[in-house]
Amino acid sequence: MEEELREWLAGWWQAHPGATLSEMETELDGRMAGMRVRVLAETLAKGGVSSEVEGKGEEVCAVCGTKLVKSGRRKRKLKTKGEQELVLEREYMCCPRCGAGFFPPGP
Repeated sequence: MEEELREWLAGWWQAHPGATLSEMETELDGRMAGMRVRVLAETLAKGGVSSEVEGKGEEVCAVCGTKLVKSGRRKRKLKTKGEQELVLEREYMCCPRCGAGFFPPGP
């Protein structure tokens, strides 16, 4: 990834030979923010930390402790530190007892 950034910046600087250091940093920060959101999206799409209760093998409501049920896939939009939009699509879980719902971590 570092090499990709070096090559990109060298090409950008050739196209903008009068650019100031500040302009170069601004362009590089934008490029890195885009890469950050792609890496985050790819990693999160593969799944991650499980929210299953240890030993039970099921997800339970943090409010009342009832076993959660799947409630369909939904999209969630987040903003990264670089102000890039990150869209996650995950199974939404809902509590049949109290109605609490959330997006668990994972695929």
